[in-house]
Amino acid sequence: MRVTLVTAHYPPKLSGHADFCEHLAAALTAEGLEVTVLVLGAEEATPSPSHAVLTAPFPGTRGGLREALDRIETTEPDVVCLQFEAHAFRLEWMPHLLGPALRRRDVPTVMTYHELWKPGRFGHLPKALLLNSVDRVVGFSHWHAEGIDRYRKLGKPADIIACSSNIIEPPVGDRRLLRARFGVPTDEFLVTFFGFVIREHKVEELLHAVADLRADGTDARLQAIGRFDPTVDGYHQRLVDLAADLRITDSVTWHGRVMDQADVARLLLMSDAGALPYDTGAAENNGAFAALAHYGVPTITTTGARSAHMESQDIAEFVEPSAAGLGRGLRRLARDDARRELLGKRIAEWAERRSWEHTGAAYAHLLRGGLEHVEVI
Repeated sequence: MRVTLVTAHYPPKLSGHADFCEHLAAALTAEGLEVTVLVLGAEEATPSPSHAVLTAPFPGTRGGLREALDRIETTEPDVVCLQFEAHAFRLEWMPHLLGPALRRRDVPTVMTYHELWKPGRFGHLPKALLLNSVDRVVGFSHWHAEGIDRYRKLGKPADIIACSSNIIEPPVGDRRLLRARFGVPTDEFLVTFFGFVIREHKVEELLHAVADLRADGTDARLQAIGRFDPTVDGYHQRLVDLAADLRITDSVTWHGRVMDQADVARLLLMSDAGALPYDTGAAENNGAFAALAHYGVPTITTTGARSAHMESQDIAEFVEPSAAGLGRGLRRLARDDARRELLGKRIAEWAERRSWEHTGAAYAHLLRGGLEHVEVI
């Protein structure tokens, strides 16, 4: 069966969405499907030994849309696997017509709708056109699927396939040796933030929480793995200044974006706890949470509408998104070895159910024309 996976991000593009598409293509190939990846709007795409990787014009104009569709048809797909993420498609209106145009050309399409943007980001019409034109739509969680179904009124309700980790390097090295390599004493309580260093990720509150933990006598250290861009605004410098004001500069390490996935794996593996604070709660399509879970790192994250199902499973320490809430969660994990061990075990089991083998099998079932509703979560 020939599958054309259509995306706007793919390596060497640096994004979580690009990494997801690369892993998904490999997982579908492992399921015995003949996969071609078609990257729209990219000048280059990283080749793969297991599947074809091609490029095509960006569908930002009528001409670009037509060329992209023609390029899709030249791959002679039995089904298209469209990976639609609004930011990857440059927050433009025209790419929303990919779905209706594929339907008009009688090309069966299964789409993953990666982000549930707030109503103000796009009007109702482009979302409705896209979500109602494809044969099946995949979301990552119950919350995600409910949001999709507010717009999707034709066809089957959204299927649910959990998001797997983009960081899947095998464990390398002993924890004690890894800490020595990165200059972290074995007796420090190492907290890891993983993700973009932006205001919405409440890193300021996390710095306050770490400072309070140290003031209470816990030898805590924070490492932040993730990109920050000082050319956009002064947020990172503000964080550096705040760490200085809190007198924890020597206890905070800003790694920036770590390019080598094996090094990311090492940094996660040597952590005592992960910390992922968000304004609206952790979502089950959160790549940082999935990565920490993959390595069994007990994690503190914040409550919200998106995390209700995860909270019911008690797989992490869920706290309110404030410095006080984060402080209480960190203090509990730092002082309760049994709780930390339990959460590490539970989050690792949660991640195992979301392996790329499970994800690939679920997508392959849909792409092969599975009729029943899919829920793999």
